[in-house]
Amino acid sequence: MVKQYKNLVFDLGDVLFSVDKIYMIRVFGFWNIIKYVCINRADPSKKVYQTLDYIAHTEYRTTPAMAYKDILLPSCMVNWIAGKISNQAALTTLREQIAQLAAKHYFKNKLEQSIIEKIVDAMFNVQTLSHALKPVAPLFKALADIKKQGNYKIFLLTNLDKETYLALLKLYPKLFALFDGIVISGILQLLKPEPEIYRYLLHTYNLKPDETLFFDDQPENVLGAQKLGIDSIVCEGKKCVAYLKNFR
Repeated sequence: MVKQYKNLVFDLGDVLFSVDKIYMIRVFGFWNIIKYVCINRADPSKKVYQTLDYIAHTEYRTTPAMAYKDILLPSCMVNWIAGKISNQAALTTLREQIAQLAAKHYFKNKLEQSIIEKIVDAMFNVQTLSHALKPVAPLFKALADIKKQGNYKIFLLTNLDKETYLALLKLYPKLFALFDGIVISGILQLLKPEPEIYRYLLHTYNLKPDETLFFDDQPENVLGAQKLGIDSIVCEGKKCVAYLKNFR
């Protein structure tokens, strides 16, 4: 079954790259995080996701809904990832929405609001985000081994803004050189799981769906690919390494 594939396609976030939590704690301030957890008895990152989901459900939507890890993303974030607005424009909108929530006493206290604002600011800071995303070393090692064999072509298909992609490309040129083709949502203004972005991948690189295998951490993106006849697997980071043993 493995031998039928000629093309391996990978998502970036939470597959090829993962967030360095230690780095992010340093960005937000270790004692600020400790203080937040002690006072609110909660994980601040979960509160961020809850806040984004709340905004997405209560705002007037200008874009189709887009989910990430079972939460909806606000329209400004969807437009940012799709390359339709800049990271600064998206951040300005989201800051305004957070301020509106604060005026309605959405946050438990000023500390919670402050931490949420810092995390959101970091999400749209290209330098912070690009340095927080770290390659999953065993997975890239596996891809390098597969590449040397010459039996498969390797592609990147990801929902990511253009600026962060270019920053990562500058930081890790040798890793990105492993790919025979790269498709970035923020450059094309297309998004997974929309069928157009998968069709673009297939058409641009002359790939046959039944010869292509796609790895993504989001079930909806896997389903989107499967609808076009692309075999797909829900897989994160190091878990993909074990699966790729079948290709070496």
